[in-house]
Amino acid sequence: MSDFASERTGDVPGNDITADTMEAARFKSSGCAFCFGQGWATIFRFDYDGRAVIRVLDCDGVERLKAMRTVAYCKCAAGQKMLALHRESAKDVYQVACELDDVLHEHYPSWTVDDPTDDCTDEGLQGWSPEQRDRLANSMRVRRKRTA
Repeated sequence: MSDFASERTGDVPGNDITADTMEAARFKSSGCAFCFGQGWATIFRFDYDGRAVIRVLDCDGVERLKAMRTVAYCKCAAGQKMLALHRESAKDVYQVACELDDVLHEHYPSWTVDDPTDDCTDEGLQGWSPEQRDRLANSMRVRRKRTA
């Protein structure tokens, strides 16, 4: 987990997910650093380069689309309320969206909450662990081989 992500994993405003309505949950979560009270937190692949979707060749040589940026259910009240609602009424969304806690705890090692293209620091990879840097380097090598 990067330093920036770990700074945001403390007490999240709106941890009380007993809100009666989605609007109340959003209000309780308005200070959330991940989703700003909307319930969806944006997550990025480590090799994200600004494009939301890219075309890749799978192992059979078939071209397919690969998401580079998507959303996850946030850990605040708004995200957890949305998750509970989707479990009941929008199973198609619930089945494809992950939970932010899983990303933060590296259950999805290809994804991060930190935008890799964010150049607010002098060094774009500052704060990345050696494992994260290795994964990025390996994914870039694989992509170069496939496009050559």
